[in-house]
Amino acid sequence: MGAITVLVCSSNALAQNNGNKLVSDNFDFAKRQMVHMLENIPQGEAKMPHSINGKGNTSCRSIYWWTSGFFPGILWYINEYTGDKAFESFAKKWTEKLEPVKTFKGNHA
Repeated sequence: MGAITVLVCSSNALAQNNGNKLVSDNFDFAKRQMVHMLENIPQGEAKMPHSINGKGNTSCRSIYWWTSGFFPGILWYINEYTGDKAFESFAKKWTEKLEPVKTFKGNHA
């Protein structure tokens, strides 16, 4: 019975470590994507980065598009997980750009 308990505990610890590595690896990947988007945002009117196309170009949408909060939200998550203060600054900047839409009800009336 003791050997089974040790095996189960070891297995759980290994699964947790693998899960932590998976999360860490995914945050590293997301961070690289966000850095790429931040470095390649087309200049123009109040638009929010939306996605990266197959050619590596950042596409943007109006701040009134229903997903406009996703980009700053991801920046906040990366800041929270990594503790990277640069991402806190980016998150604040991009969240402030959403000020005009805080009472907008056009997407989910």
